[in-house]
Amino acid sequence: MSEVRHATQEAGRPPICILSSRASSTIAKAKGTTMFKQLVYVSLAITLTACSMGDYVETAGGAVTRFHEQLNGERYEEIMAGAGEAFGGPDAHDETVAFLSAVHNKLGNLETTSITGWHVNYGTDGKVVTLNYQSSFERGEATEQFVFRVKNDEAELIGYHINSRALIVNEVTL
Repeated sequence: MSEVRHATQEAGRPPICILSSRASSTIAKAKGTTMFKQLVYVSLAITLTACSMGDYVETAGGAVTRFHEQLNGERYEEIMAGAGEAFGGPDAHDETVAFLSAVHNKLGNLETTSITGWHVNYGTDGKVVTLNYQSSFERGEATEQFVFRVKNDEAELIGYHINSRALIVNEVTL
């Protein structure tokens, strides 16, 4: 049984609570149990989230494969149809199609690509998945970054960034 004693410091001041070593040991055990339960709940939440993160990354990865197939086939309107307003809304449609065309004309078809990193951000309007790739095209190397909003097992392209020296130095080929 724990012992709690009160000692009065001065008149008008509240008593000071002094716990015996036995009482502090009981409180420490109770706190430890609570912390252990909290740790188990947090670990479980992270594990469940990590499992679903893989699903979001897989969904977005499938959309990257589709993007590359469409880029190789010069089907820019299909890319635009699968993209969200944030990617190339009505005001930037023609400019975005011209950009995609320039990427394909300067780099050629995709030959190989491999994912180098990913990130999932959970938001109120779905999950935002960012995928980074190292890619080899017919006429140069590039790093690509795709940003998708994943909602209801559908990936909507909202950002595409490409960095390649070949985009600067290669002549346009038609």
